[in-house]
Amino acid sequence: MIVYSALCAIFYFAYVLDPDGLKAGWVKPFRYYGLFGLVGEAYMLTYKEAWRYLAIGFGGWGDKAFSWEAWASYGMTTGLLGLAIGLLLVSLRRGRYMDAALGAMPVLVVVGYSLAVGGWPEVGFWMFNLYLMILGGAWVIVGIRSGRYGCLNGGILVLGALIFARFSDVALGIMERGCVFIGLGMGMIVLNRFLSKKIQKEA
Repeated sequence: MIVYSALCAIFYFAYVLDPDGLKAGWVKPFRYYGLFGLVGEAYMLTYKEAWRYLAIGFGGWGDKAFSWEAWASYGMTTGLLGLAIGLLLVSLRRGRYMDAALGAMPVLVVVGYSLAVGGWPEVGFWMFNLYLMILGGAWVIVGIRSGRYGCLNGGILVLGALIFARFSDVALGIMERGCVFIGLGMGMIVLNRFLSKKIQKEA
């Protein structure tokens, strides 16, 4: 999970490596791959079972902790994660805050994974549900303000998929579903008020 999210973040931030930035033609395929990869993985990590499996599946290298295979794995993970964080910092310095919000996902994966291995898999579940809710809402707001309908539609799609996921998630109890739906409902109310004010100003 850490390696895949870091790799997707590197692809997503590929534009910072070119002086032409987002105008460079070769950047778009990598950017779209990174975008869909990050959102797809974030969506999978909104399920509680995903974090339980991650916690159970952690077995370490055992007596092979200092083998060449282990060191290669450590080096690849550290290198990809370090490069992703470096590109994230460059994006922040350039004022690309929305890109940074999505590209920061590998950091959240590391935090959630560490807590899951430590015995708190529920933290990752709640963290990524909140993360996608905020990210989807932010995309909708930015899409409305800037007139970028692709961003607006993407935010609506993320929120709709999140609501569907929690509605159909049989692993959640009644109380947990209630808390998630209350949070999503409050977010939708705030978003609706923002949209209403925006429409009134333009009228």
